[in-house]
Amino acid sequence: MVNTLYSYPHKFHTDGLSDFCICFDPENKEYYFEIELAVSFDNEISGPLHHVNDILNDLTEWMQENNYKTDEPVSFWEYFETEGVCNRYKTIEKAYAAFRKMVQGFVS
Repeated sequence: MVNTLYSYPHKFHTDGLSDFCICFDPENKEYYFEIELAVSFDNEISGPLHHVNDILNDLTEWMQENNYKTDEPVSFWEYFETEGVCNRYKTIEKAYAAFRKMVQGFVS
């Protein structure tokens, strides 16, 4: 059974779906993140970028409050190996680092 470790506060769903979450798969001892893509914005260019940046800011705060490192590097090869952003990671810090890299790459 997969454990949800972090879930972004529901902004778009009232049916229990999360906009974003980091999960842990205890059977494989791997972390991964999921992001809801079935969301529409008034401005389809800037709206999603602001939204994922808000998620990153909230996740960063949660990571720091729970004493996880937020400065873990992620290399180009780690980020794009096998399934790209659908990768699974050995630590929560690596999952965070991959999401941070994705957001900062698109937002900046």
